[in-house]
Amino acid sequence: MDELQYVGFWARFWATMVDIVLLLMLIYPLFYLLYGSAFLERAGEFTLVNNVINFLVPFIAVMFLWKSKGATPGKMLIKATIVDEKTLQAPSTKQLFIRYWAYLLSALPLMLGYFWAGWDKKKQTWHDKLAHTVVIQPQKAYKKKSLGSYVAIGFGIFAIVVFTALMAIGFMIQSGVIPDGDLYTKEKLPQSVLADLRSKNILQSDENLTYYQSESLFSYVDSATLFTQKGISYFESDEQGEIILWYFPFKDIGKLLLKSEKIALGIELITMEIYNNEGEFEFSNVLTPRSGQAEAFIEDVQRTWKAIKR
Repeated sequence: MDELQYVGFWARFWATMVDIVLLLMLIYPLFYLLYGSAFLERAGEFTLVNNVINFLVPFIAVMFLWKSKGATPGKMLIKATIVDEKTLQAPSTKQLFIRYWAYLLSALPLMLGYFWAGWDKKKQTWHDKLAHTVVIQPQKAYKKKSLGSYVAIGFGIFAIVVFTALMAIGFMIQSGVIPDGDLYTKEKLPQSVLADLRSKNILQSDENLTYYQSESLFSYVDSATLFTQKGISYFESDEQGEIILWYFPFKDIGKLLLKSEKIALGIELITMEIYNNEGEFEFSNVLTPRSGQAEAFIEDVQRTWKAIKR
């Protein structure tokens, strides 16, 4: 151990942040391929596919790196390695298996098992103690920081900021504070938004909303396209915050074109064009339905329009 040292809490913390971001970069695209833009709200569902992505994929990736490299990417950046506590050699597969699942025990009591590395003599976490492992690095990695160390610290800070921002945005979307960018059905749209639309006279009291597409990233009622049983509306706010509203009753629409197409990663877009009874172009927009919603939406809107035009 003369040329080696145990890796302390903060170095391991930054390394873990790097690993978390890389892991999210691995599993989030898989969820997006499955669920499209609804992946944030559906990733937590208890299904076989979700469990494979959430638990089995990270387990295989981490175990492979531990066995082949002795560390995950975050630890590699600071030249840290997981070794057997006594021999300082590569741990057995059994030790690594125990270490991985013992993460749960370290996390349960307010992450106390992770903080334990901050004052433990060998800088061990609880999962290290259960697996009889330690994390070591060369002494010079501490005395003379390499470029990789500074990259790890910088990337770790960046990872925390990005991770926190993503979680905050995800929480606000789940809570209905901000829109998720998808085409909402009436049932999915927060009731507070409906009340706001009526108070601003965007949605009349005798109109029943069927679909709603917000055009803003951080507000439901800055600009949007909405569909009712009587027609289609589009509104936006000017610089003074005044509402500018365009309304197209179904009875005055001579031709309504709704065409869906799939682009990269399974994302569906609906191009909408509205023409008046004289065949003159009136309005166009692009809508972003939830995955698998496009066909049902087009059929529903077309059916409502045709029923009024008869």
